[in-house]
Amino acid sequence: MRSQSDKLAIFITGTDTGAGKTTITAALTLALQQKGQLVGVMKPVETGMDPQRQEESDTARLRSLLSPPPPFSSICLYAFPQPLAPLACAREAGTPIDVARIASRVQDLTHQFSYFIVEGAGGVLTPITPKQSMRDLIVT
Repeated sequence: MRSQSDKLAIFITGTDTGAGKTTITAALTLALQQKGQLVGVMKPVETGMDPQRQEESDTARLRSLLSPPPPFSSICLYAFPQPLAPLACAREAGTPIDVARIASRVQDLTHQFSYFIVEGAGGVLTPITPKQSMRDLIVT
């Protein structure tokens, strides 16, 4: 991913729940912070998130690593309770995912940090829209 300031964002992806995406994102964030780097994180789409237990979500875990913690909605643009692929969740909720909106948010934030880490939802080919996958988000 590239930002307007031509800085690179790091994109973490992996197939299926429990693959370790959040663990790797958190570990990388903490390691970079320990080296004195200013690190931003984002999980633009989270599925399988119980709205009654938002504080236990992957987004909340990542948010807790930042000081001060930014608003939940600035890290996660789309949160769905179903533990399904983002496209299936979006269809079920009647909330289409806008990849351009996500890319714009990443571009807005990336220039503020030494490193900006984006955690995907599922693997590289996980569908986000009927015509776009995580891969399309990565290359924007």
